[in-house]
Amino acid sequence: MPTNQTHQTLSKPIKTILAIDPSTRGLGVAVFINGELQYYAIKTIKPRRPRRVLLETVAGIIEWLVTEFKPDVLAIERISLVQKSEALLTVVIDDIKTIAAEGKLEVKEFEPRFIRRQICQTTDATKGQTAQILCQHFPELAQYLEQQSDSQTRYYAHLFDAVAVGLVCMQEIKESEAKPADQLIF
Repeated sequence: MPTNQTHQTLSKPIKTILAIDPSTRGLGVAVFINGELQYYAIKTIKPRRPRRVLLETVAGIIEWLVTEFKPDVLAIERISLVQKSEALLTVVIDDIKTIAAEGKLEVKEFEPRFIRRQICQTTDATKGQTAQILCQHFPELAQYLEQQSDSQTRYYAHLFDAVAVGLVCMQEIKESEAKPADQLIF
């Protein structure tokens, strides 16, 4: 005897995203849960010598964030090496990705220009313009944009970069989940 079954299409919930703006002095961090900005911070890293201590400090921060928020995705800003002094940053980023892989997190990397273009909808967007638009979406961030010194502006740029990375990642996930599987292009 046939049964009358109703087929429901269940949409996947938006994933928990841990967004990182990598640095050797302060990690910008943002966490999006179910499409909402739930946590943001700058995790200050005091200068550590030897290099191993710096890497252990960063690893501890990332491991705490993964344990605390249980993200599905690690979104990270991709850097381009311009100076040899940034070589340590490459090691930090590789360690962050290794921790993510060990935690079975999907890793998504985004170029800074792509992020700014997505947020500002223009090809020549600046970090400042991006921060202003982020404050429109997240008014609680405005207090960090109104800093007076150049050093404070640079410091809080990590926070805005992390939120921007997370927002772009969330947008990409929403768009990919909205496409039927047979329309995905590989």
